[in-house]
Amino acid sequence: MTRPRDDGRGVDVGLVELAGGVRSPAAEDGDGVDLTALVAPELVLVVADAGLGTINSVRLIVDALASRPGADAPTVVHLNRFDAGVEVHRRNRDWLVDRCGYRVTTDLDALADALA
Repeated sequence: MTRPRDDGRGVDVGLVELAGGVRSPAAEDGDGVDLTALVAPELVLVVADAGLGTINSVRLIVDALASRPGADAPTVVHLNRFDAGVEVHRRNRDWLVDRCGYRVTTDLDALADALA
C-alpha cells in the first residue's frame, strides 16, 4: 500500500506485490511484467524460496522483468527461509551471486540494508 506524502510530492516508499508471479494475469489485458512496466519501480525485490528450483525460478523471473520497457531498476533477490546449515541453500545463494551476478540477501538485516 502506498501513502501520499504530506508535501504533495508523491510516495516515499511504495510496495506492489505480484500475486502468483510475474507471468500471472494482473488484469484482463496484462500480467505482472506489464504491471511492473507501468509502475516503473526504482528497485525490484524478488523473494524466492531457498530450496530446490530456486535458481531456475529466480532466473526466469529476472529475465521476464528485464524484458519490459525501461527495465533499468536494480534487482535484489531475497532467499526466504534461508538456512546456512542446508547445503542446497548455500549452493543456490552462491550460484545466484557468483554465476548470475545477482545481489542476494538471506536475512532481514541484509535485506533492510539492500532496500535502504
